[in-house]
Amino acid sequence: IAARATRRSVTIKNLDASITVYVGKSGVATTTGMELKSGQSISIDTVVAVYGIAASGTPSVAYLETYD
Repeated sequence: IAARATRRSVTIKNLDASITVYVGKSGVATTTGMELKSGQSISIDTVVAVYGIAASGTPSVAYLETYD
């Protein structure tokens, strides 16, 4: 998710039925990211870019940004 100076927060949801995803800063890895199991979501107050990586395969992930 690209950096946006006017963003207040971003909510990320793992839509995949079985694949775990990890979110974090640039260079995120399965050992360093915040784990999102199937159906889980996280809201992050940030204006910087957010990156993700999958434990395997190509899972479906959705995001929603909130702006000023």
